[in-house]
Amino acid sequence: MIIKFKTREIMISIILCLSGLAFSVFVLLTTYLSVRLIFILWIVVIGLILLERVAQLRNSRKGIAALKLDEYGVTNHTVLKEIFIPWDEINDFQAGFYRTRSIFIDVKTPVKYRTTKIEDYRSLIGYLHNLTTTKPDLLWIDTDLLDIKKEDLLSLLKMKLREQKSKGPDN
Repeated sequence: MIIKFKTREIMISIILCLSGLAFSVFVLLTTYLSVRLIFILWIVVIGLILLERVAQLRNSRKGIAALKLDEYGVTNHTVLKEIFIPWDEINDFQAGFYRTRSIFIDVKTPVKYRTTKIEDYRSLIGYLHNLTTTKPDLLWIDTDLLDIKKEDLLSLLKMKLREQKSKGPDN
């Protein structure tokens, strides 16, 4: 099963990021040093979000699925770095954390999905995120950008996981 990106949502996010950058640059040029330091950090954060959205828009335009569910596992393109997680590695799918619009993939060995080596800007973002949380960034599904409602996706993922577990390890 293939779930596509919702291109309209990505475009809205990009426009909001560009607006935030424009405002931040204006404030940066017209205020005192202490405020400038805060807005420099804010520009970096907005820039990182913008890079992620541009990458997602590029994937959407290329026809790459945001989320792919097959007999082998889940391929997630909603995060900066594509990740494939086999069904036998997944314990559960969870929602209701501080990321209210995301679904967390609970895996048997989460350490395996932490970014430990910095190879490019995507792995740098993952590495910085992993310093601030116990749940690796690659294990989140960003449902804001998907062409399916979060509740429907969560039900679908749990159903697919039950199907795979009922087949047993010999799929």
